[in-house]
Amino acid sequence: MSGGRANHAGVSRGSGPIPAGDGNTLMVGWEIDHNGVNQAMTNAQYSASVIATAAVLRQLGRDASYARGHRETSTSGKTDPSFIDLDSMRADVARQLAGSPPLDLTENDMKLIQSTNRGIALVGPGYFRQLSNNEEVTAAVALVGNPLIGNDRQFDLWRSIAYDGQVKAPSA
Repeated sequence: MSGGRANHAGVSRGSGPIPAGDGNTLMVGWEIDHNGVNQAMTNAQYSASVIATAAVLRQLGRDASYARGHRETSTSGKTDPSFIDLDSMRADVARQLAGSPPLDLTENDMKLIQSTNRGIALVGPGYFRQLSNNEEVTAAVALVGNPLIGNDRQFDLWRSIAYDGQVKAPSA
């Protein structure tokens, strides 16, 4: 972590609300442990990136349109992050900023998560189980309550948080 200026962005050509200029001054950035060119982020890395980006933008009083990738701003040919649709990522950041239901798990907690294309699953810290029939769903609802309803990307985000054993996605 840097306590000051981190020379991460170089000269910015400007993108969205970010003007052209010194990207190191205009933008906040962090490194994600993947090569960014031909290696995709893991679900956990993507989830952490969305959560962290929303937290920084919330602190700065900015909306999701300020989230930018190197490939959108670089004048020196940086192409990362690869394999990410940055408009979809900004939509995920916007949902996080809007307080879409975080997956709030304590050590022994279990939740149901659901999306249209992914179905319904029972999750807990380090645990994920896709439910395959109405009997399982009825029993799970009786045990832990109604599911958090989200889109497919949110379902994937919640699943990766559960797999990684993280206990709370910040909501404010």
